[in-house]
Amino acid sequence: MNYQEEDISKRQMDSNKIEKEKRDHPELKRLGFVRIYAIKTLVCVSNLYEYAKHNSGSLKSAVGTVENAVAAVVGPVYENFKGVPDDLLVFLDAKVPQLCEVAQMAAPTMAHWSEKYNKTVEDLSAKGYTFFSVFPYIPIDGLAKAYKKIEAEKGPAYAAEEERHED
Repeated sequence: MNYQEEDISKRQMDSNKIEKEKRDHPELKRLGFVRIYAIKTLVCVSNLYEYAKHNSGSLKSAVGTVENAVAAVVGPVYENFKGVPDDLLVFLDAKVPQLCEVAQMAAPTMAHWSEKYNKTVEDLSAKGYTFFSVFPYIPIDGLAKAYKKIEAEKGPAYAAEEERHED
C-alpha cells in the first residue's frame, strides 16, 4: 500500500470511528447539559472517592479488598445496563416539548435542591473542609432569570410549538 492509500484508509477508519461515536452517543438537542453535568458529577465523586481512599490510613488494605469485591459484583451488572442512561436521555430529549408541564412543576423542586446543595457546599467550606471549596455553585438566580425571560418572550408553550414546526 502506498502513502496515499494509507492516508485514505486512515481517513475512512477515522470516519467510521466518528460515525460509531455518533451512534453510541447521539447529539442531544435540548438535554445536552444533563450529560455534561452527569460527567462532571461522576468526576467529582470519583475524585472524592480517590481522596478518601488515599487518606484512609490503616484501612487501605480493607478498602482495596472491598473495592475488588464490589467491582466483581457490580462489573457484570454495569456491562448489562451501561447504555440505559444514555438511551433514556435520548428518549427524554425527544419528549422534552411534551414535558413542559412537568418542567414547570419541577422548577421549584430543582430550585429547592439547588439552594440546599449551595448551602451545604458553603457550610462545609466554611468549616474548613477545603476540598469542598472547589465544588461549583449552582447559579440559581441566573437560571430563574433565564427561565422567566424565555417564558416572557416566547410563552410557556414555546418549546411544544417549536417542536411541531420542526416535524
